[in-house]
Amino acid sequence: MAKIDLMKLGKEERLEAIKAQHQRSLPQDQRERMLLPSQEIRMNGGEDGQPRHIEGYGAVFNKDSEGLWFTERIAPGAFTNTIANDDIICAFNHDRSLLLGRKSAGTLEITEDSIGAFYSVIAPDTQIGRDLPVMIDRGDVKGSSFTFQTIKDQWEYSDDGEVVVRTLLELKCFEMGPVTSPVYNDTTTSARSLNDWIEEQRENPEIPEDNWEIDILQRRLDLAKRK
Repeated sequence: MAKIDLMKLGKEERLEAIKAQHQRSLPQDQRERMLLPSQEIRMNGGEDGQPRHIEGYGAVFNKDSEGLWFTERIAPGAFTNTIANDDIICAFNHDRSLLLGRKSAGTLEITEDSIGAFYSVIAPDTQIGRDLPVMIDRGDVKGSSFTFQTIKDQWEYSDDGEVVVRTLLELKCFEMGPVTSPVYNDTTTSARSLNDWIEEQRENPEIPEDNWEIDILQRRLDLAKRK
């Protein structure tokens, strides 16, 4: 890959280069996983023979992601269209073979409020449907996550100019549900790809070592490696 001399790029050009690199690093089906701090899930119901529901926020608005080389946030309203139009499923650990429910079957309900996207799924009478409530009650499974495709986003720098911020304005949600580790500290495909790019910039002798943009990118790379 040809080296990119950041010194020759303006700030907006650098941002466009980062956006393009992220897009190239996505899987071919364009599905991403949101890396959010853990959101507590709970069991509800089960009295008098009623089915138990697994409930929790699969996404929270205006909360910074973790474990990425950039900061990612979800804007309020990002789920409005996908909740209305798409047949979203609920699965454990993003594994479709561990299906818990789906919207079109009436076994999964997803709503959007001022906090985020809240899901409630009826625990099925299957092996995973019986095991998962036990693991949630024990505290072994604590969080939720979702997979999605970006419909509209916005990239910008933070107020101090040091951090790249990606805001998801509209998305298509494929799946949402409980996960063992809602924060994926094992670096994602996009992070690995950009880390390689950052390393190339750092090793480029044409770029001064004291350049502030490189220092910032390197600090974020070092942080990602410690995750």
